[in-house]
Amino acid sequence: MKGQKKYKMNIFTKEKRRKFQKLYETYREYMYWASYSVVRDEYDAEDIVHNSFLKVGRVLDEIDLDNEEKTKMYLITVARNTAIDYYRKKQRMNEVEGINASDLLEEILDVRHPENIVIDHLNYQSLIQKIGELPKKYADILILFYLFDLSVKEIAIQLSLSEANAYTRMCRAKSLLRQEMGEE
Repeated sequence: MKGQKKYKMNIFTKEKRRKFQKLYETYREYMYWASYSVVRDEYDAEDIVHNSFLKVGRVLDEIDLDNEEKTKMYLITVARNTAIDYYRKKQRMNEVEGINASDLLEEILDVRHPENIVIDHLNYQSLIQKIGELPKKYADILILFYLFDLSVKEIAIQLSLSEANAYTRMCRAKSLLRQEMGEE
């Protein structure tokens, strides 16, 4: 066993399994459409939903099933970010083959995402509204930090970032939010 990595198995208790199953059954369609809006492929979107749920399984204890809107927004954010990561990886592979898809990515990211529709229908406080006005990469990190009480390390895992990058993005997001709040 010397030189081999040891993987810690995460075995769900019966209660965690039920919670995970309820999340999956309740929110998988929302996550599918958030993923599909980025990758535009039904099979890739399904894979992305499953990969997103693998990430969600790591922070299952932090999710409150009673707060449905907050949970839905969180899961959609995870799915969308997983889809963007997948798309960028696929884009890099295509660029190696000579296909440039950067213009298409910008077009896809400009499309109105399901989480924006959810946010529009909620009467959040002005702070939450200001966070939503920030660029998505900053809004997502603030939502995960303030609304879901995730640590920077947990956010880094959810957004597939290094911990240092997540911390830097958090600082920039807070600075932008201060500027936005100061204008009012």
